[in-house]
Amino acid sequence: MTRWILTAEADKIQHLVFRSSKLRDVVGGSQLLTDFCADATRTIPDQDRIVADGGSFTLLFDTEDDAVAFGRQLAQQYYIKTGSTLTVAKPTPWSGKDPDFQAANKAARQALAQAKREGRPAAGIAQGPHMAFCASCGVGLAETHRVLVEGETAQYVCPVCQAKAQKRSEKHHRFLLDLEQAVVGDRFREFDSPTTPDELAKGWDAHQYVAYLVADGNSMGRVFGKCSTPGALRDLSKGLKDVVLASLAAPTRTLLGRAPFDADQHLIPVLPLILGGDDVFVLLPAAYALDFAREFCLQYEQQMAARLQELGLTGLHPTMSAAVVICKSAYPHTLVHKRGEALLKQAKRLSKAVAQRDGPNHQHSIVNFEVILGSRLSHDFGADAKYRNTLAPYWVVAPTATVPEHRGLSLEVLLQQRLTLAGRPIPQRRLMQLRALFEPKALPDDTVRTSGAWNAALGRLQARVSRNANDLEILEGVLKALGGASDDWYYCDRPGPGSEEVFSGHGLPDLIRVWDFSWKLDQDRSVYAARED
Repeated sequence: MTRWILTAEADKIQHLVFRSSKLRDVVGGSQLLTDFCADATRTIPDQDRIVADGGSFTLLFDTEDDAVAFGRQLAQQYYIKTGSTLTVAKPTPWSGKDPDFQAANKAARQALAQAKREGRPAAGIAQGPHMAFCASCGVGLAETHRVLVEGETAQYVCPVCQAKAQKRSEKHHRFLLDLEQAVVGDRFREFDSPTTPDELAKGWDAHQYVAYLVADGNSMGRVFGKCSTPGALRDLSKGLKDVVLASLAAPTRTLLGRAPFDADQHLIPVLPLILGGDDVFVLLPAAYALDFAREFCLQYEQQMAARLQELGLTGLHPTMSAAVVICKSAYPHTLVHKRGEALLKQAKRLSKAVAQRDGPNHQHSIVNFEVILGSRLSHDFGADAKYRNTLAPYWVVAPTATVPEHRGLSLEVLLQQRLTLAGRPIPQRRLMQLRALFEPKALPDDTVRTSGAWNAALGRLQARVSRNANDLEILEGVLKALGGASDDWYYCDRPGPGSEEVFSGHGLPDLIRVWDFSWKLDQDRSVYAARED
């Protein structure tokens, strides 16, 4: 019996989620999307509801007319509930036999991609002589004038922002409850999640710095394309959420034990903003952010590999790409996410290029990062520079694995060098002098390197930093681990889009950039803080 596969996907999900001025409403937007996926497909039998999460749908119907009618209804409901659009592909026929499902599913996904490329016809904008725009998102037309959050003044709000605020105000609602339960189990009622970046930063960082983690699984299209039956695809889709939650919960439990005494001891120090499939956007304390990202990637690799083995999907090596953006708590979360997506794209491009050149077994998880100082980025080097003051992105490798030669360094190496220097205080002015030596204008060129002027300047600065011979030896060891001592820089030969990216880089400037944000989760904060006061 021929059946029909209907695929659909929400358009511009990030616009829906971030179309709010308050961070708490971002959480409400994610919950709104999660609830819509569940409610809109409630009438579909479980065995025919293959994927219905994160704004993506793969559903089975007995007739093409039924599929078309449901798709039309789904798009209308989505617009009414969210004010946004949803792309529905033309239904794809499937013989109903398991051996033919993999090809039919691939055709259905291609039909969805084609529908997205075609787009939608232009539509008129609602106008009227008397109207008000929403005070929260500034985009939608206001429906009412009311108080969204207790203690705040009344404001004009659109239906979507009103729905987001309602979802976010629910105590221990499902979107946050899942992570809370994964972290503390049955004790979840004793804990709560932060509502603002300021609340999270309190006690954790005296300068009110926070971190945002943006992450996305690598080659997930290939993973889902391996599913040869509807049941396998359905189980993989449902299991993906559990894998991501468990991968977040593991480092969060450790982080909870690192909470300073002046922080709220009953506050889960990680706030998920987007959890849709393998798409992740979370807020967390800045000090442990890089090691949190590293541990999250490793947990994902292990747990996803185990889940794929359970489903009989072999020959796959699941990995994760992540980006960490560190900024002041008042920095707009929409700009953070935009920057995080750019860093994530860079990391995914490198991971994919290395896998294509060196083989899929050489694909590893990867972490990119940036620190936003005031209104500017701390990372600055010429795209075509021969000598660069960075080795980012950094790889995440298991203890038994190695980074491909000349592809860069592992994040563990960077974090370990920070730990090595934790017991040997380096004055802030010396750190700034070291950093200045690696500024783009100060980096060596062939002429300077031949004369040895730059190496001599580094040698003089090393002597000032190191108080004794032992400290000098340790600093030289750190320099070598992060790129080579003196004139022996780390040689990078990275495959890029359409060409090779060859340069000499050093990780010391990266370490200085994230000096206060590179603590290891297995180390108490006193190891870093007390010895450097």
